[in-house]
Amino acid sequence: MRFPLMSNEERNNRVSSNVNTGHLTVYTGPMFSGKTEALISDVRRTSLARRKVLFFSPEVDTRHQGKIISHQGQDLENQTGIRPVIIKDFDDITLPPSVGLIAIDEAQFFGPDVVSAVELFLQSGRRVSVAGLDLDSKGAPFGVMPFLLGLADEVVKCKAVCMDCGEPATRTYCHAPPLVNSTVLIGSSEIYQAMCLKCWFENRQMDDFR
Repeated sequence: MRFPLMSNEERNNRVSSNVNTGHLTVYTGPMFSGKTEALISDVRRTSLARRKVLFFSPEVDTRHQGKIISHQGQDLENQTGIRPVIIKDFDDITLPPSVGLIAIDEAQFFGPDVVSAVELFLQSGRRVSVAGLDLDSKGAPFGVMPFLLGLADEVVKCKAVCMDCGEPATRTYCHAPPLVNSTVLIGSSEIYQAMCLKCWFENRQMDDFR
């Protein structure tokens, strides 16, 4: 699957030579590692500086009925007063001129258009913070995340705690029934666990014999 970035011609047509360059921070890692909390922290700091924030979330993520709540219980709207914009894709997104931060949660669920959108945000001098899973539960790069990581000025690799042994966790393990083969299976601790590489590999091996 290919996720093409904008061509040089598109960049030249849309961006003047004296544009301010934006800044992209990507928070990534397994589930339960604090990615959304880090994103909410960015929003809180920007709001305290009295700058406008836009927070985007994919409509496919239905876990909290349109709210952004971290696995540790932090609620975006309660803590910052910011309501998320729930969208299917980034087609026809128009930004107000005074946005200080564009935050994107669960970026792995968006299509290729999020990559081009982030490029435009950066080229217009915006500060962008993104949170998303770098790997799916099978250990493969998740969706568009490799492209966003490649664009990033700063990458923060978040770690969780392995639910098997207590060591730092860098993988997400899915303990749903083996008949579920979809990469996108929305859920939380009832389906997924954070694991270190050793425990994740051992559990994946056991899955092959179930």
